[in-house]
Amino acid sequence: SRGFGTPAYAASCRELEQLQETVSGRVNELWNKLTKQWHELGLPPADQEQSQQELRVIRQRGTIDVLQALKEKTAHLEAKIQDRHDILRRVKACTDLEAQIQAFEREASDSGRLRGSSAKLLQEEQQRRRFRCKKARMMEDLLTRVVDWEEKHCERFIHRGVAMREVLQQDLEDTKELGGL
Repeated sequence: SRGFGTPAYAASCRELEQLQETVSGRVNELWNKLTKQWHELGLPPADQEQSQQELRVIRQRGTIDVLQALKEKTAHLEAKIQDRHDILRRVKACTDLEAQIQAFEREASDSGRLRGSSAKLLQEEQQRRRFRCKKARMMEDLLTRVVDWEEKHCERFIHRGVAMREVLQQDLEDTKELGGL
């Protein structure tokens, strides 16, 4: 218990000031984090301004409400960033597989390989089929994840200025057509 009178009131005021400073510091930290997240996601200035306007409206209700809103926004963006990183890791895996396929095809294009057993040609065709099946599975998984991401975040998944959904869909169709899958 604090006791009574002026000393208790002064102690309460000091504690309140400290708490307000702590909350203000946390608001600043979260604001900086939010700004970094916007940058990482490449959020257009218009969307940033809309978010800032929403926070200005919330600020009228009080600092605690701003803190809560910033926590929610940064948590949402953190999840969005993590989902995006997961998809981009899978894009990299597909790119790596494509490089493997191209290296295999370069090696298989050497006419010297035709000398000798026809079993080698059969093995090459089996390897091509394995590559096509693996690529198709990876592309289907990636496409599903991109579609889910777009639905969850109500926006197109853009990477390096390219709408990934359409590119993946076309690549998957080409892979299936090429391999008769």
